[in-house]
Amino acid sequence: MPFFSIIIPLYNKEKFIENTIQSALEQSFEDFEIIVVNDGSTDKSLELVNKLCDKRIKTYSISNAGVSKARNFGIQKATSKFIVFLDADDLWKNNHLQELYKLRKVYPHCGLYAMGYTKKFDNAEPIHAHYLDRKS
Repeated sequence: MPFFSIIIPLYNKEKFIENTIQSALEQSFEDFEIIVVNDGSTDKSLELVNKLCDKRIKTYSISNAGVSKARNFGIQKATSKFIVFLDADDLWKNNHLQELYKLRKVYPHCGLYAMGYTKKFDNAEPIHAHYLDRKS
C-alpha cells in the first residue's frame, strides 16, 4: 500500500495535464499512487494521460459531474490512508510530498496538512503564501 494517494480530477486540461503529472512523478518522496479521474473530458486530456508509462498511474473515467464528484470517486479508488489532492493544471515542487510526510511525522494526530503555495497568473508577478509552523 502506498503512503499517499494523489487524486487528480481531470476535465479538459490537455494543455496542462502532462506537466502536472510529471511534477507528481518527480517527487523526492516516491511512495505514492496517482489516481486520475477523467470527468468526461471532451479534449485530448485522457489520451495524453494514457500515453504516460508509470505503474503508479491509475486512470478512471466517469460521466461529467463536477470536480467534487471526481475527487470523491478518486478517494473511493485510493488504496492509501492519506489522500493528497492535485488539480490538473497545478504543479508541485519536487519536495512537496516529502514535506507533507515530515508534517505527518511531527504532528501525527492532525487531521489536515497544508503547504505554502505560489500562484502565477499570465503577465503578473507570482504571489507567495506560506504555512506557519506552530508548535502547540
